[in-house]
Order: sequence, then C-alpha cells, then structure tokens
Amino acid sequence: MTTDLPSFTGDRLYTLLPAALRRRDSESGNALRALFDIVAEQIAVVDADIERLGENWFIETCEEWVIPYLGDLLGVRGVHQVGGAVATTGRAWVANTLRFRSRKGTTAMLEQLARDTTGWPAKAVEFFERLSATQHMNHLRPHRTASADLRDADGLELMGGPFDTLPRTVDIRDLRGDQGWFNIASIGLFVWPIGSAWLERATPCPAAEPDDGRYLVDPVGADGPMFVRPADEDDIEQFAQEENVPGLLRRRPLYYELEERRTAETDGHTPRTRFFSEHPVFALHVAQDENDPLEEVSAARLHVCDLTTWRRPADPGHVFVDPVLGRVSFPNDQPPPHRVRIDHAYGAAADIGAGAYSRRDTLDAVLDRPVDWQAGVGAPERGRPAERAIFPTLASAVAAWNDFADSQTGKFGVIAVMDSHRYTDALTGAGALRVGSGNRLAIVAADWPRSQAPGGEPGGSERRPGRVEPVGLRPCLVGDIEVSGGRQSTQPGEVVFDGLLVDGALRVLDSAGLGRLTVRNSSLVPARGGIRAGAGNNDLTVEIHRSVTGPVHLPPDVGHLLLTGSVVQDPAGGSALDATAADVTVSDSTVLGRTAVRKLFAENTLFAAQVVAERSQSGCVRFSYVPPGLPDSRTPRRYRCLPQGTVGDASTGTSQEERSRLVPRFLSTEFGHFGYASFTPDVAEELLTGADHGGEIGAFGLAQRPQRLANLTSALKEYLPFGLNAAALPVIPRSNQ
Repeated sequence: MTTDLPSFTGDRLYTLLPAALRRRDSESGNALRALFDIVAEQIAVVDADIERLGENWFIETCEEWVIPYLGDLLGVRGVHQVGGAVATTGRAWVANTLRFRSRKGTTAMLEQLARDTTGWPAKAVEFFERLSATQHMNHLRPHRTASADLRDADGLELMGGPFDTLPRTVDIRDLRGDQGWFNIASIGLFVWPIGSAWLERATPCPAAEPDDGRYLVDPVGADGPMFVRPADEDDIEQFAQEENVPGLLRRRPLYYELEERRTAETDGHTPRTRFFSEHPVFALHVAQDENDPLEEVSAARLHVCDLTTWRRPADPGHVFVDPVLGRVSFPNDQPPPHRVRIDHAYGAAADIGAGAYSRRDTLDAVLDRPVDWQAGVGAPERGRPAERAIFPTLASAVAAWNDFADSQTGKFGVIAVMDSHRYTDALTGAGALRVGSGNRLAIVAADWPRSQAPGGEPGGSERRPGRVEPVGLRPCLVGDIEVSGGRQSTQPGEVVFDGLLVDGALRVLDSAGLGRLTVRNSSLVPARGGIRAGAGNNDLTVEIHRSVTGPVHLPPDVGHLLLTGSVVQDPAGGSALDATAADVTVSDSTVLGRTAVRKLFAENTLFAAQVVAERSQSGCVRFSYVPPGLPDSRTPRRYRCLPQGTVGDASTGTSQEERSRLVPRFLSTEFGHFGYASFTPDVAEELLTGADHGGEIGAFGLAQRPQRLANLTSALKEYLPFGLNAAALPVIPRSNQ
C-alpha cells in the first residue's frame, strides 16, 4: 500500500503566497506558515485515503478488510479470516474464483482450491486411478499394474501416503480419515499442516569433543530429520509432487538424483533435477582453514547414505549426509573443517518458539521506544569488514553493554544476533548480564541492515539503532544465562529475549533488582532447566510469550507470571509451573507437568497434569482442559472446560469412558520433534474446537486448523462435481529412521 506523502508540503504552499504577505507573516511570528503546515498534513491524509481507495479496487492490493466485500461481489461465501497467516486471509481464494469456475471440477483446480482456502500445501488424488482393475485389450494402461512391484523400493517407501501408486482393491466405506480412500467416487485432498522453515548458513553441532569432522544438523545435538524445501510449481495445471510439499526428506530419491547427476556430468548430458535444482533442499558450506572463505560443497561431492552407524567418506573433499537422521560426516584422514555451515529446512507445526519465521509484527511490542545503544553479534567470516558495533561473540557484546549500563539510567539497549550460529559463550558469573538501574536490554535474533544515512553522501549507508530484520534466523546459545538488574535500586531494570534457541537454563540472580523478565518467540530446551528466579526479587514480573520452555520456578516473593501462546514442560514429570506465591495468568498455552500457583486465571489452556490453585475462590478457568480425577487438584470456578461437568476435583455427569476419550494425545512430547506438543489426528473433536475462538485448546490454537478446514469444506460445496466425495486429509510426516 502506497504511503508516500504528496508534493503539497507546507513550504510549497507557503511559497505560493505573495512576497508581501510572507514578509508580514515573518514579522508577526510565522503564524500563517504554521497554519499552512497543518493544512498540508490534512492534504496528505486525504491524498493517502484517495490512494488507498484506488488500491482497494483490486484484490491483489486491497486491504484485508475489503477481501470479504470483493468476494461478495463474486458470490464467494464463508471466507474465514485466519489471523497471522497472509495465505489464508481469502485473498488467493477470491482472486482465483473466476479461474476456478471456468475449470470447475478438474483435479488440478481442486488442488489449487485446497491450497488457497487452507493456506497449506496440497495434493489432490483421484483414488480410482489407483484401483486394480481388469483392463480392456483395446485400452491398455501399462502404468496401472494388477499387483505391487516388490522390486520398486522407492515406491514401497511411499505406501500409505499421498504419493502412493500401488494398486488397490476397492474400499466402499465412507471417505474419512484413513478409511474409504480407494473408491471410484473418492477424491483425497491431502494437506500439510506441518510445514517447513528454511535456515541459511546455520552452524551444526559437533558430534564429539574435540571436533572430529562429524556433525548433527540440529544445533542442540539431537538426531532429527531434515525437511523438503518446497519448490514452486510452474503453473496452475501442474500437480504437486514430492519436491513441492514440506515432507520429510528421504534417502533413496536424493541418492538416485545425485548418482544420476554424476553420471550425466561424466557423459556430458544434462541431469534431471528435482531436489537439487537452482534452490536445493540442502547445501553445505565449508572453510577448511581459518583464513579460507566459505565455499559450497558441489553436488558431485555430496553422498546421501545411512549414517545410523557413523561412516566416513574415503575421498578427500567428499561429504556423507544422512537427511533422515540429520547427520553429516567428513573424511577421517584429514583435519575437520574450521567452519561448517548448512542450509536446510526443518519441520514446525506452528510459529511457536525460536524459528526462522517473521517476527516483525510481534517485535514492535519490544521496540516501542527509541534505542539508545545497539550492538550486533555475528560469527567472524573472511571478507566481512570489521565494524566497531559488531562483536564476534555474544559474551563480548554483553560485556560492552554491562560497561555502558553500569554508568547509565533509563537507557534502552538492543543486541541483535545476526546469524544462525552456535554461541558457546559463558553468560554466568563475571560474564552474567547486568541490566542496570532503570535500563532495558533486548537480545533479539535479527539482522541489523545498513540503510541510507540521513543527509549523507549518495550511496553511503550506516547501521541505525532500532532498525532490525527479525526473519530467517535461529541462533543457538549454548550454556546457562544469568541475569541481574539494578541491585538495591528504586528503578528496577528489564530484559527481553526474542527469537533465541537457548540450550541451557535462564536464571535471575538473588536480589537482582530486576523488574521484568520477558521471553518472546524463544525456545529454552526443557531438559536444561527452564526459568528460575532467585529470592529477593519482589518487583519481578515474568512474561513468556509464544515460547517453549522448561519448568518455571518462582520464589515466594515474585508476584506475577504471564504465560501466552506457549508450551511449558517438565520432562521429568514434575512441576512445570511452580509459583505458589504468584498470581498466574495463562492463555492459549500447553502445560506439560504439574501446576502450583497462588491465584489462577486461565483460558484456552491445556493442563496435562495436576493443577493446584491456593486461592480457589478467586480467578477462573475457561475454555480449558483440566485432567479429571487427580488427587488434591484444586482450581477456581470453571466455565466450559473439558471434561464437562467437573467442579474442583470432583466429576459430576461425565462417565469414565467419556473422560478417557477426551484425554489429549500428542505426536511427541520430546523437544525438537516436528510434532512437539501437537495433537495427534485422532484426538477428540472437542479438544480441536474447544477454545473460545473455535480452534484447538492449547498453544497450537494459533494455527487455527478447524477454520482452515472449514474454508475448504465450504468451497467444495460449489466446486465438487455431483456424485463425487472429497475430504481433506491432513498429512502427518512419518519418520522413517
């Protein structure tokens, strides 16, 4: 949307006056000049409104509130606005409506419809094409065999999914879930609610200390699968293939493609590319020595293999990669590379915790005032010019802030971590973070771009405080972090962590004098200890927003905890929220562990274990799940919670069978898994739609899956041919380790 000011400035309007009037106005205090400045501002507002009205005529440029009105002109009904997802505002659905109607009922059109209405990648399958049938001699279909080819190992790996091509006998059951697929009238619209996010130049974790040339792609050192980086489809008539959707990478097709590529280059042919095209699904960058620049490992030197048992390539310069386990291996007979970086995609069910997704909107709440001090952190790379405000380690940037904050009051500082490197700096003891009296520090994962210097020479640029780009980065901080505010101060400090993956615990020191600790869009590995505050922090408020963390332990003198859109877990099965003297407000969150608080206000929250609120006559719990029948559970008054008919720790009117049906089941409760804390497909419908916004209870309600699927169901009523049955079939990746 155009927001440029028009040419009618106050100075320009003022110069149109006769010189005599301008002279008299100057002698009398420039009151007329001030009036023309106000007039120019109003002209700018009217001009901008006219510009917006022109843009609102077109679906491509209109504001979001206009989309339903333009859809109404075309007779499009039931457009659910899914917050926070541009692809699901209905813009694409309305924009493609005329094309949909001209191609009504075709498979390619239904596939595109599923994409536009849900915002997820989609694959349409006509199941009658997969039926095993007796063929007429005048119409032979060699590609449709009567039995499975057991020698086709690649095809057998795809069995049971959207790309399954094995012949089947007819299934006459209703099309729902895993049943009724293979019928003449059945059309499956496979959608991928678990997407993939792309990281560039991320630092892998060494598999051994000291580094011996073996690496794990996951920065915290766990085995984890790599995902497909979806390639764009060439046109609307193209059907989605495996390389066009965010599924798990498989060893076999990558191995075949790399081997075919090497053979084609030897024979002088042009190789066929699917996964290693102009935008490959992964890429390695290596600097062998300290002074060498990073260079990409060519596809001819990449070898995909099974590294369940670690193996090493025999040829120097070659690399083994296992995309299923996320492992990388270099030759054993040469020193390990000095630097290794990898471009790859990882799986994520929603934008929760540290990730490469854009945080521009949410970071506005952090950068809500002028920045007085800013520094950048970036791992050293050959060829990058040295800058005074860019530090090679996080510890050195924190030390510079500590020196600044010790002599300042009421200042706002920002440390921008500008890459996806693993930082193993010690931020404890003498290196702990000190905020200082009345100061505020934000450590954010964001680039600090250069911009045109005001009044500078053409082409000149500078890094201006407060300007950051929080997208495409996921730095990992290895080790514990200790925080101290303004000790013995009447002006407590504040610290914010945004976009960081922390492989350690976050601790507020005893009597630190910290006023507020905010964790936003970050992940603290639950097994490493979570968040803990020391005694003597009477003014401390802890806020956790759209994050993943381990147990939160607050001492009796900390009075407030705010938890929004987050996952809190104690992997040992103990207390996830231990704040027995705090007033706790929890919304749209998942708590995997016991909860003990003084006063509880909760909504749209899933409590997976015992909940004890000391003051049960104040506060409330609404649109949430509280486990029934647990001893000593005590909550304030509940409103429309699951299981229904429960008051306090007593169950009235809900059978044992019904309560068992409503027990939540998760794809995984292991941090780092792509389905971490996300519901399984067969979970009770009440859990999927029990929140006050109509979505699922818990942290992943922000994905708004029911609304997306409702968009597709509504659209199918218009576009599905008579006599056919279609259903949305969410694809949950199956790890094939």
